[in-house]
Amino acid sequence: MLAAMEEISGGEPSQEIAHRPSTQLARTAPLNKQIQHYRSINELDLRQTLWTGMPAGFALALAQTGELAMGLLAIPLLGIAVVSGVKLLRRPPKSVQAGQAEYKSGDYTAIQMWAPFLPALGWLVAIPLDFLGFEALETPPLISGVFGGLLFGAGISFGAWGMWNQAFRIGKRRIKKITEKQSLDGVSESRMEAVEENGDILGALVTAGAVDGNELSVASLGKLMDWDNEEIPALQARVNELQSSGVVKISGQGLYQKAKHWQVTITPDGIRNIAQLGHR
Repeated sequence: MLAAMEEISGGEPSQEIAHRPSTQLARTAPLNKQIQHYRSINELDLRQTLWTGMPAGFALALAQTGELAMGLLAIPLLGIAVVSGVKLLRRPPKSVQAGQAEYKSGDYTAIQMWAPFLPALGWLVAIPLDFLGFEALETPPLISGVFGGLLFGAGISFGAWGMWNQAFRIGKRRIKKITEKQSLDGVSESRMEAVEENGDILGALVTAGAVDGNELSVASLGKLMDWDNEEIPALQARVNELQSSGVVKISGQGLYQKAKHWQVTITPDGIRNIAQLGHR
């Protein structure tokens, strides 16, 4: 099942972090390659984000020390952050993410659930230190600048990177929950053939996190796949075929006449067929 999960999620963990843009793939290319391709154009590159966020964080922390030498050191760091930021924005990510229609157990990690309360830990530490008289101790500017830079830089970098791939991570956790029981419910040869023939659509849906209830509009799907508005009817026809086979579910057909407003999600049966395809 681990191999199946790698097939769905895009391969090795290192590949997920160090993804690079590639040329347009054939619609029947392996799903892991489709996911890697779409992630490379839909998300921020982590390395480039670090080259932007870390120098910016250190520049901010050093400037806040109030020391002239630290302020002068912050200037070249700010320059590095600006240059890296410009490179990052020259190829902005598409930022296509599925809407989270419902929240399910396991969508977020324990750290993510507790993150809003982490600032309160600072008070829990500071109050005892103040009571013991440690508030009078002065921290050398260099030490405060370095530690502050690490905190600011990591917060900026990983916060921005995580924001751009949050939907993918939620979808991946739902995939893991569906496949961990190794059930073959809903798996059939016809459905696996539909998965093979539409790897580009399913790879884009997985990348956007449109899994098990989280939905993506047909228009947004076309944007991620670099399809023009004139090609939406052809995309609609293929999505309809996938729904007929039970691999995806479409909602909104009764509300919207235009197909681009329809919402699409991969069904649990679709996920199990994708996972099973990795064992063939």
